[in-house]
Amino acid sequence: MGMLKDKEVDRVIALTEKYADQILTVTPPDNPRAMHAYDLATEVAKVHPNVTAVDSLEEALDIPKELVEYIEPNYLVELFAENEAEDEPADGDSLSDNSVVPNDPYYADYQWNLQTINAYE
Repeated sequence: MGMLKDKEVDRVIALTEKYADQILTVTPPDNPRAMHAYDLATEVAKVHPNVTAVDSLEEALDIPKELVEYIEPNYLVELFAENEAEDEPADGDSLSDNSVVPNDPYYADYQWNLQTINAYE
């Protein structure tokens, strides 16, 4: 488990800890908002008895396999990749294209911040 320190850490722990027999905490890499693995482990330990802080996912792999059922790698997903042939976004990759504006009825009224910061550009 890795978290950003400005997120609802206690709430995420409360919602997820019951699904794990053992929790490993790790510091998310290359993010100034990352919560340190040892700080997160301290918070998790308040509600879950089996928590271990590790310095990296690689270190987690050294923990005996009987303690760990699954480790998920960090994935980087790029939603709006630029077309390699041109410097223009590929068809359908721009939020200025109405075909990809979310169909959420609350989008325009409540998610104004995306438009304010020009997230679609």
